[in-house]
Amino acid sequence: MSDQPSVPPSPPANDAPTTPPKPKRPSFNPRGRKPKLTTETRRKVCSALALGTMCDASAARFAGINPSTLKRWVAKGRDAIQTGATDPRSKKYRSLCTAMDRARDQGRQALEAYVAKGASTDPRVALEVLSRKYPNEWGRKLAVSGEVKHEHEHVVLSPQDAREALMRKLGISPPSAPIAEVRVLSEKAS
Repeated sequence: MSDQPSVPPSPPANDAPTTPPKPKRPSFNPRGRKPKLTTETRRKVCSALALGTMCDASAARFAGINPSTLKRWVAKGRDAIQTGATDPRSKKYRSLCTAMDRARDQGRQALEAYVAKGASTDPRVALEVLSRKYPNEWGRKLAVSGEVKHEHEHVVLSPQDAREALMRKLGISPPSAPIAEVRVLSEKAS
């Protein structure tokens, strides 16, 4: 160790005041409200769908958003995919749609794997879920045949007769003068 006193560091040579670093820009629009479609929201929706037992509405509620909001986002994403939109605003909706499609596929594969694995025990629960969630592929196919007999007669009434029959049914006595004449009389009176 040396016996010399320590010298404090010298100030900058140009004596210019140092500017503080710029604050980090917020991830949301400072003039508006915070967006709800965030990476975390998308992750929650997709993780719920990947379970294979949740529909879109349940996944939306799990993520803390209204199901109609998720439906609107998906519609925007499908529209952006169909039109080939590449603007930054539609990118988040396109990525949400593709991520949700992948998550649904993962959920379906998980359910199908459970059915295959549980064949030795009791896969009835998984089969029931599959039949309700994917009725075209896993639902029961019922054939209905038979003959329907139509045994009553149809009566065609004029508007006046129908009006009178309805009034009798309601317990109201039909007017003595036809309705058309009553209207004409009331128009003349006013």
